[in-house]
Amino acid sequence: MKILSLLLSVRPERLDALAAELPALPGVRVHQRLPGSKLVVTLEDTPDSELARTLSTVQTADGVLCATLTYEYCDEALTPEEST
Repeated sequence: MKILSLLLSVRPERLDALAAELPALPGVRVHQRLPGSKLVVTLEDTPDSELARTLSTVQTADGVLCATLTYEYCDEALTPEEST
C-alpha cells in the first residue's frame, strides 16, 4: 500500500470544480479546503490505477498551480538500493 498526501494551491475560480472533480479519480480523496484556495488531498494506490499516473493527473489538472507533497507512506519492504 502506498499513500501520498498533497497540498494543492489552486486558482480560486477552479476551487469548487476541482473539489468535485478530483474524487472521481481512482484512489483520490479531498479532505479539506483551506484559506487561500488550497485543498488537502490524499492519493492511494489501487489495483485499477498506477499511483504515479494519478499523481501526474492531479498535478496537471486544470487550475492546479502547485502540488506540494506533504506525506508519503509505503508499507512495502524496501530494496537494498532504496534503503541507502
